[in-house]
Amino acid sequence: MRKSVISHMFNTNAMKVSPYNKPFNYRTGFGPYIYQAQYLFGGEDAANEILEIISEYRNNPIQLIQILSDKINLQYQQNESYKDTINYLKKYIESTVNIKNIDIISGGERRDWFFSLLLAQLFNKPHLTIFKNGNMYVNDNSHPVTKQNMTGVRALHITDNLVKAKSFNNAWIPFTKQLGITITDAVSVFDRCNIGHHILEENKINHKALFSVNSNLFGEFLMEGHINEKQYKLLCLFSLDEQKYRENINQIISEIERC
Repeated sequence: MRKSVISHMFNTNAMKVSPYNKPFNYRTGFGPYIYQAQYLFGGEDAANEILEIISEYRNNPIQLIQILSDKINLQYQQNESYKDTINYLKKYIESTVNIKNIDIISGGERRDWFFSLLLAQLFNKPHLTIFKNGNMYVNDNSHPVTKQNMTGVRALHITDNLVKAKSFNNAWIPFTKQLGITITDAVSVFDRCNIGHHILEENKINHKALFSVNSNLFGEFLMEGHINEKQYKLLCLFSLDEQKYRENINQIISEIERC
């Protein structure tokens, strides 16, 4: 199942690896890969359609949640990459989280919802839909949640990508705490292996990731034929020390070319 999802990563462009000598430009700096977990929904066009729906109906959250639920359920039935990803994610959660101790599954605006909404249904748990403005809704109910019915609730938060955990610090943790909810566990599709994991630990949140973006994952890419040796070396160097990679990129490329 893991191999299938890794193949889907590359088929949908959820993971893109640059040629060894032409790194991608980021908003800040550059690097050898780009990952977009939401593309596992069935590719860029399918994911962008969902993001456009969120933008269009953001001011009508009840209708938005219903539309998203319908679209996501249909995609799960029809799209192989999304179905395989969700099934693998569910199996992974069952092996790493004590789901019996979880009262509710939460997801934050916007990309978390690609995964959290459907997983809540598959686990037969309520879903806490968290908006960036602090509004929160349970499933498709027409009333925002209140502290009276949420005190003591334990949540599993599903997120697409974990980097520095800014959304957790600035929104998901404080928003849920206001209602008496405790996020006890979090599972991400991709973990950049940055400071995010440590921030969640400091907040006593047990975090797991389906894919940790590090040399072990790059080794899987190489073994499955998705990248070549030169790309693998660049990925590992970047993962080890991003600043050193960027400062010495020309020298690194030259050394790899001589190998």
